[in-house]
Amino acid sequence: VTASTVETCDPIVKVKAVAQNCEERPDFDITTATIPVKVDGDAPVVACTIFMQELEGISGEYEDIAFTYDISDECDRNVDVNVEVFSNELSKNIDEMVFISDPESYLQIFVQDHACGKYDDCKISNYEGKKMKKRKKKSKKEDEEDKFPISRKYVVKISATDSAGNTGMATCSTFVGTDSSDGKPLFQIASSQFERN
Repeated sequence: VTASTVETCDPIVKVKAVAQNCEERPDFDITTATIPVKVDGDAPVVACTIFMQELEGISGEYEDIAFTYDISDECDRNVDVNVEVFSNELSKNIDEMVFISDPESYLQIFVQDHACGKYDDCKISNYEGKKMKKRKKKSKKEDEEDKFPISRKYVVKISATDSAGNTGMATCSTFVGTDSSDGKPLFQIASSQFERN
């Protein structure tokens, strides 16, 4: 039996069988068959961008972070897409930290323009300020010390899996306040799955 071993996206592979030393069959009698297969060793190529890479943390409302993505695959037009959002902070109401629109129509990601501070009731805070005792009057120096640097990071991870099981992924991020979250653990706060046609 002879067949091509070259990786191909073509779902059709032709197999040729050559008879040799077979009873009741002349030598070199050739039979061919067409078998539908798919050989795909390459993962989808995934890229993402967040245009709102820094939020001020003032409004406390949902902000559209202008998330865009691109997925390309040489073999599959349809791939399964998974979007996950992570943060280094966890608010008391985790469901309120992020909102993902219907990805079947137009994927948008809205995050809470807010970070945990010294007065917030957060499960996990990245607050790095110095908690001050209440004073009747503060000096200018004490006022400066009482200003707390907030640092909430949002990371979006998008992955695409083709019909052969190959997975490609990309991550992009935005932050509220100052980005001082390197090395800090991230917690999943939202996810969404859909098929890209």
